[in-house]
Amino acid sequence: MIRHVGIVVSNLNKAMKFYHLLGFNLLTNRRMYGEKISRLLGFHEDTDMIDLTYVKLINNDEDCIELYKFNNLEEEIPLTFGHFALNVKNIDEVYSKLIKNEKDCWSKPLEDMGIKLMFCRDDDGNLIELVEEL
Repeated sequence: MIRHVGIVVSNLNKAMKFYHLLGFNLLTNRRMYGEKISRLLGFHEDTDMIDLTYVKLINNDEDCIELYKFNNLEEEIPLTFGHFALNVKNIDEVYSKLIKNEKDCWSKPLEDMGIKLMFCRDDDGNLIELVEEL
């Protein structure tokens, strides 16, 4: 089951208004910054810490879109952050299988707010977020 689709935007308010026209309403508005999110997104210690704001939008069918605005990467917005997310039952087992098969994982699974999550890429470079509900 697809959990959500994540989209990087340059103007959060403008994007929220657009998706509101399509029937999406605000569910969550959260700012994330620092070492944990930087590590999760594959940025290394010598890189500036990530500072992003994200909103979660949902419609009446419970379809979910997450909008991401990178607050401190004006010149280098990582457009490749557009992704989709999948629910998994045992993320540590999935991570082990991916590593064993030499797949591109951005980090080990990290725990945050009642979930464990990680990012990986498929063989064509598509970004996938894997999420286990705890």
